[in-house]
Amino acid sequence: MVRKLVYFAIQLAAIIYAFLVPEGAVIATIIVWLSILFYTVKDMDKHFPLLSFVLSFFTFLLGGFVFETGHTMTPRLLFQCHALIASLFFLYVGYAFTENNSATIRFQNSASVITHNSQNIYYSKVRRVSKFLVYLCSVFALAEVAEQIVFFRTYSYIELYSDYKGGMPYIVYKLSNLFTLAAYMYYATLPSKKESKFVNILFVSIPLLYLFTGRRGIAILPLLLYVTYCFIRNHITPNEKWIGRGGILTLLIASPFVIALLFVMSQYRQGESVTSLNTIESISEFFAQTGSSIDILGMTYDLRDQLPEHHAFLLGPLYDVFYGSDLHYLFGKSGLSRNTAEFAMSGNSLGSFLAYNYITSSYLEGAGVGSCYIAEAYADLSWFGIIFISFLYGIILRKIPKWFNRNLILSIVSFFILFGLYKAPRAQAFSFVADLLGPTNILIVLIIHLWAKRKTRKI
Repeated sequence: MVRKLVYFAIQLAAIIYAFLVPEGAVIATIIVWLSILFYTVKDMDKHFPLLSFVLSFFTFLLGGFVFETGHTMTPRLLFQCHALIASLFFLYVGYAFTENNSATIRFQNSASVITHNSQNIYYSKVRRVSKFLVYLCSVFALAEVAEQIVFFRTYSYIELYSDYKGGMPYIVYKLSNLFTLAAYMYYATLPSKKESKFVNILFVSIPLLYLFTGRRGIAILPLLLYVTYCFIRNHITPNEKWIGRGGILTLLIASPFVIALLFVMSQYRQGESVTSLNTIESISEFFAQTGSSIDILGMTYDLRDQLPEHHAFLLGPLYDVFYGSDLHYLFGKSGLSRNTAEFAMSGNSLGSFLAYNYITSSYLEGAGVGSCYIAEAYADLSWFGIIFISFLYGIILRKIPKWFNRNLILSIVSFFILFGLYKAPRAQAFSFVADLLGPTNILIVLIIHLWAKRKTRKI
């Protein structure tokens, strides 16, 4: 508790400094971020979900401040700093001060759930069928990424982003999408590291192939999710280390080169010649470019008095669940077409609204600017929204490691939430809702769950 209070005091001091000395707001923001980073690294097995989130936060938001020079303090920049500080501070408060003291025991009570005879049989059944699905769907996932690579090399990244529809049968894409769900289900059964070897390879390597299409986020975020799972498994099953000191050292050594590679990929996808910058310079340029999501906050601040009436950007994913799902089209309905003025002004997508106002022609041709959970929260609920959503994120990140050892459904849900939270600094606040409530995902999980329960009762 003393350690938590020390970091809390440091953050409060930085916040006071930011408000009293506006010119120091950028430095204060960095101090608050660093305090959370130092809080997590002492026990990464326990805090890695939070560590992953603050690394994503830096990459997509704060990096734009750190690696750009010559800041001129304006009301817009001051708002951006204050919004980042508020989000980080209440994220920390939600994470550090909502822990149940009885839950600090290392899963000794809930671990017995997995070893109970009937439950163990149930998990074995789910593990077997989900592993088969991983192998089956990996073939279709590889087919889809191969098609996108060919499309990218034939046309361009912009056309891949805006015009790619795919020419294979519909079932191929449905089975390709099930690859991720199948892997989540498999990992949710807490398999041993040894028996997971080939699933691990597929889960990490298939998304990495998307680097050859220029899509960096979809390539790297699954790797971050897998590493998070490894640290959670260290905490759940301390006798079986999924990642040890050697693995951590490898990650630390490889990270700068991976970041430099990602910068090179950004040039490659834009058709530019590969830069001659060294590794340090490439890293700096990468964060300066990727951290541009901070501009989403600035755009939202600039247009705060021009937002659509009755907007509910935080609920946008719920709109997507219905109007963008197969269930909706099954009943012969159709929603608003994306990248249109009507969709931008509907009040369901902040990213579309901003793109329509800032890059109108490009938006109507299929381009976008992305979104940000802080911007959505501010647009819908002002400063209370930033405080509430950030505090909620902190609670969720604290609870997720416990959910992984609670039951199968909660474990699967945790994967979707984690992936959504890692995207949130440059995406919708609740982007994971569309996946969680997708009819196909619900149906597959329900069928396998009921089948495994039925098989268990027969034994």
